[in-house]
Amino acid sequence: MSGRSEKKIETTQCSVDDQKDNHIVNRAYEAALMGNPEAQLKLAEVYSEGLNGMKQDMEKARYWLTQAAAAYGERVKEAADGYERLRAVVELAFGK
Repeated sequence: MSGRSEKKIETTQCSVDDQKDNHIVNRAYEAALMGNPEAQLKLAEVYSEGLNGMKQDMEKARYWLTQAAAAYGERVKEAADGYERLRAVVELAFGK
């Protein structure tokens, strides 16, 4: 009898975990749509590995990975531009 009770608790826990996982994926999806590269990378991982109850989908994984790369690329460009501006200011202030 206790074996059945334990099994029921495990099944219930799995159900709760699945709902939590789906909530996490939904939140990541919302953030990814808003351009969050970390969320885009997470979705790429979820789809490429078939995690959190999602079916493996390499086309979606590739899409989200491409979106993340573009977002990170823009951040890198902005950082490089900032560095060049800072370098110009330092050169003006202190010379070469």
